Amino acid sequence: MSKNKNMASSLSPHELGNPQFPKNAQSRVEASSSNIEMKELLQENCEYHHETTHNESGSWDLNKYMSLYKAAQKGDWLSAKKLFQDDPNAVTAKITNFSEMAIHVAATAGHSEFVEELLKIMPLEALEFKETKDGKTLLHLAAISGITEAGKGIVKVNPRLAHRCNNSGWVPLLSAATHVSSSSSERQKKMVDYLYSVTRDENPSPFNGYLGATLVCTLIKAGFYDIALSLVDQYPDLAIATDKKGVSALEVLSQQPTAFLSGTHVPYFSRLMYKYIQVESPSTCQKRQYVIKGDAEDPPEIPGNHSISKGVIAKFLKASIMTRVLPEEILRGYYNLLKTKQALALVKGILARISQMPNSDISDYFAKFDIIRKFSKSGISEFIMECLQTFPFQTNKQEILKIAVEQRNGDIFRLVYDMNVDQKLLSFQDESGSTILHLAAKIAPLSHLKRFGGEVFQMQEELRWFKVVANIVPEIHKSRRNDKNKTAHEVFREEHKDLMQKAENWAKGTAESSMLVASLVATVVFAAAITVPGGNINDGDDKNNGTPIFILEKAFMVFVVADALAFFSSITSAMMFITVLTSSYTEIDFLMSLPHKIIVNLMALSFSIGAMMVTFSAVLYIILVNRFPTAAIPISLMASMPIILFALLVLPLLLEMVHQTYGTRDATAN
Repeated sequence: MSKNKNMASSLSPHELGNPQFPKNAQSRVEASSSNIEMKELLQENCEYHHETTHNESGSWDLNKYMSLYKAAQKGDWLSAKKLFQDDPNAVTAKITNFSEMAIHVAATAGHSEFVEELLKIMPLEALEFKETKDGKTLLHLAAISGITEAGKGIVKVNPRLAHRCNNSGWVPLLSAATHVSSSSSERQKKMVDYLYSVTRDENPSPFNGYLGATLVCTLIKAGFYDIALSLVDQYPDLAIATDKKGVSALEVLSQQPTAFLSGTHVPYFSRLMYKYIQVESPSTCQKRQYVIKGDAEDPPEIPGNHSISKGVIAKFLKASIMTRVLPEEILRGYYNLLKTKQALALVKGILARISQMPNSDISDYFAKFDIIRKFSKSGISEFIMECLQTFPFQTNKQEILKIAVEQRNGDIFRLVYDMNVDQKLLSFQDESGSTILHLAAKIAPLSHLKRFGGEVFQMQEELRWFKVVANIVPEIHKSRRNDKNKTAHEVFREEHKDLMQKAENWAKGTAESSMLVASLVATVVFAAAITVPGGNINDGDDKNNGTPIFILEKAFMVFVVADALAFFSSITSAMMFITVLTSSYTEIDFLMSLPHKIIVNLMALSFSIGAMMVTFSAVLYIILVNRFPTAAIPISLMASMPIILFALLVLPLLLEMVHQTYGTRDATAN
């Protein structure tokens, strides 16, 4: 048996896949030292041989290859190699109900190394074989699994597979773009990038008609806006083409508000980075060459890639301490911002193509797909801005303004208002007799309210928005009643009754719990003040009797100052929270008074806790410094932990409260 195995192992790779390999060719292959010469000799001397084992009833005997199937599923190449040595026909045998070979099973399971090893011994013709379920080729399965290295190897062996379609007419590129999930996005992006660079534009073209539209829509859903932008640039008709379901690229974009900056909650420092990110629109004069040339494994970079002011960003990142602590998070934030820029560039590219249509066709296009309304309801202000600037006469400003008021989109509202709107636009009434102020009186969508921490600040935002709209509505229309005989203010009170009650409960709960913490801090630091570290001088004959022993130490002065600050700020916080509990909780209180009190109290409480930590650290240092001179290092590290946690968990929320209360501008301000 061992002798047979040794003989089998001496066979060349393609002999294993072809039991009919001639003996004279075998000797020639063994004498060859080059893989290229081996492949040429195999092509000269062998034909693709495929054997399927049948049982007595004539059906496929799948049990024979069960061990091979399990090895391919697990990616166990060593076990599979032994099976191939014992049975060379197993290399190309059908081992599943869908006529899949071992290499198909391994590709579906995502085992790149297994596939690469099998490629070395697979007959060239066998790579063209399609499984019977969906008509997928080996490259389709590799594309779905996102194993890019295996995909490169497959294309290198047989470049034609990049254009082979499955039963649905999909090329591997479309299959790869379709199978993207949050966990596989990065892996699939590499596969899509590669397949896009090697897929040829030949009949039937995957870049035209409904298949091209399907590809663009799928890329947008996957978040690969740079590739979609490149496609729209090279094939402008894809900007307005629809897939089999009649869905266009703009419709898909309207369903993805998080793809744009207006639909993404971005911290302030990240917004500073955003303005330095640039996306170069791919040039139509630099079209990609779809004919595979040179190294298929390393295709040229696709157009439409991003560029950025490297000097500015490099300085920004180097100056940030967080790059040393959380570099991946910052990089991830940068790439998320980059994608929003790419999505906006894609919108501009599509609108540029639409602008080439006759005016009547533009109006019909927007009406047919209801594009303006869909983007307005999603709150994607970037698209509305581009539309108003590109098509100032084909867009329904009244509809845009109405939706902006309902959805609380200040950017869109300000944009329409700044376009010198006439009074008719601000004084219209809908079918229910409601004015624009009635629409502002309705409670905002839950998704909008959740952007603000705490019901008090949600109520503040609602009051501010109602006030903004009321300031621009003509006085004669402010007291107008709708079909239910209610003014806008009456509608506001009715709509926000529950929110006001929740805001009152939230304010009282926050005040009670915070006042308890402030009282505990005051008690602790007061006790520390009357029992100073080291004690006092206890000598009746000494003029310094009762004076703290460590009064001349610098650390003791730090202790005294920090303790005093902690005590005064905690007492102030506790007293201020009492004013929150005794508030009347009227509508006007939620606009400024209550938010102001809560912010000041939370800041005072946070300061008192920080000062208490400094007090405690100073006491430890005074006690330990004589015996442990380096005690300051671990004490500082321990004391910094609460500060770091505060900076990461509490400070962002507090800053958002401050920004909303003191930094929010009027939506109609210039």
